Amino acid sequence: MAYVKLVLATELFYPYLYGGGERRLWEVARRLAKEVDVTVVTSGLGLQPREEVIQGVKVKRISKLTVKKLPERSLSGSFEFFFKTAPAILSEKPDVIDVNTYSPVLPSFIASVVAGKPIVATIHDVYEKWTTVFQSKTQAILGKITELYTTRLPYTAIVTPSSGVREKLIKHGAHPSRIHVIPNGIDLKLIDSVKADKKEGQIACVGRLVPHKRLQDLILALSKLKHLNLTLAVAGEGIMLKPWRKLAEKLEVKARWLGYIPYKQVIKLMKESELLVHPSIHEGQGIAILEAMACRTPVIAAESTGARELLKEAGYIVPKRSPKALAQAILELHENP
Repeated sequence: MAYVKLVLATELFYPYLYGGGERRLWEVARRLAKEVDVTVVTSGLGLQPREEVIQGVKVKRISKLTVKKLPERSLSGSFEFFFKTAPAILSEKPDVIDVNTYSPVLPSFIASVVAGKPIVATIHDVYEKWTTVFQSKTQAILGKITELYTTRLPYTAIVTPSSGVREKLIKHGAHPSRIHVIPNGIDLKLIDSVKADKKEGQIACVGRLVPHKRLQDLILALSKLKHLNLTLAVAGEGIMLKPWRKLAEKLEVKARWLGYIPYKQVIKLMKESELLVHPSIHEGQGIAILEAMACRTPVIAAESTGARELLKEAGYIVPKRSPKALAQAILELHENP
């Protein structure tokens, strides 16, 4: 194979696998590194060296980012990363550029134009209403502006995980011929290697604790089912942890808040739970749904692009923002496992 230099740009990278997008990029990078020269241009949280090689992937951290509670980031760190991205990419003399939405998209595109090299943009979802993503009005406005130009730039190609997101991209001005639907993947061998015994009455929820994940709907649903003696087990961190925890305490919903846990423990949690409930209103695909299906754990999900395409006849899809519908689905699956 001829020598190929691939540069990937992303705001967060391994070991910060907070969500499905970060995990997908890590898995792609480490696999490609077996065949081509891969450099990841990213930011750091101050704990890792500026440069290192991880499983054959050269990681170049060009700025320091402060993430106190997901998804809120320090604006100074985000702007520093934005302005340093293009020079960092060009210094690597890439043959191909891959950019992971959202903040590094414009500087990566500029770098591709300057270098005269192809660029692939991975766009996981189109949120449209960014107030469901950020509590900060400033960051919500910046997110909306970023999305408006991100979906319209003339990339060489766009990769997205579902046909539903493809339709959103076309609606927002992306050229259909440039969009390639490549679903997320999971490691079935690793998942099958994890063993766990079922815990009766345990309901799992896995994901970042951010506004659009709508965990309050699940908490409200469980408050209507106290007679079933169910326990909610939540794996994830984020800005909504404190208010959702307070809500569970107020409504006397039994809950375990596990924080960010290693991947094998996430899989163990899914396998030992009666159900995985995914009340998120925005999902490009939803890796947690895929993982739960691989664990043979029934899934209840709020209607979203990812849930519709993944579950079909394999789980329950309920209306968005409907604790009543969630409660009914949980009751049915609990009584008829």
